[in-house]
Amino acid sequence: MTFSSLSKDGEAKRGISPKRFFSRDTLRALTSVKFLMLLIVVFQLVILYFLINPLNVLTQLNSVQIVNKISKLTVVPGGEIPTAIGTVGDNTLLPDAETLRKDNEIQAQVYKDAKDGDYVVVYSNKMIIFRDSENRIIYEGATPAQILNSNQETLVKNLIAKVKESGIIPNDDDESPQLRIITTELQDLKTSNPDFYSEAKENDVVATFSRANKIVLYRGDGNVIVKYGEMSIR
Repeated sequence: MTFSSLSKDGEAKRGISPKRFFSRDTLRALTSVKFLMLLIVVFQLVILYFLINPLNVLTQLNSVQIVNKISKLTVVPGGEIPTAIGTVGDNTLLPDAETLRKDNEIQAQVYKDAKDGDYVVVYSNKMIIFRDSENRIIYEGATPAQILNSNQETLVKNLIAKVKESGIIPNDDDESPQLRIITTELQDLKTSNPDFYSEAKENDVVATFSRANKIVLYRGDGNVIVKYGEMSIR
């Protein structure tokens, strides 16, 4: 008889199964210890995250609180996370209120009642300006970019209708013109081509229709065509 067989015989006599050397209680204890160690590791990682990036954590918690306050005052898109949350005057996402108003006419209208410290929360379909100190909404509506896009679409639609009405291009022409808004280069245009741009003003639109070989100087304020001619005019 070999040593191996003697060992097995001895275990059998003592009632010990080779396959169950560890009892169920022992296995449960080992499993509990592993689980406890895992919890400790996770807890340490959470603490480490707070220590390394406390400002980001506080900012996120504050953002959640602001969104919750706003949702009690108005309807917000259900289940949608805001695409941006900033504070007027934080100089990170947004400059101060006065700078915002001076930037352009659209922002002057959107931010007309805003103050430094107001929260700006942007969703896919609207923007909200919220004053936490007064717990009230200062502005709710389209973002400046959405207003600009809408204005541009209206401008192009009115321009094309006016050009066709004036007989400059055929009514069945479906071309979308190339547009350029006159801004700071107004004086240079008047100097380089006084015949065409002599009556031009800032914010007038220069539209070119390549298929019809036409160039149009259009004024959206009043819906009037100031000048038009062949595209050879520069």
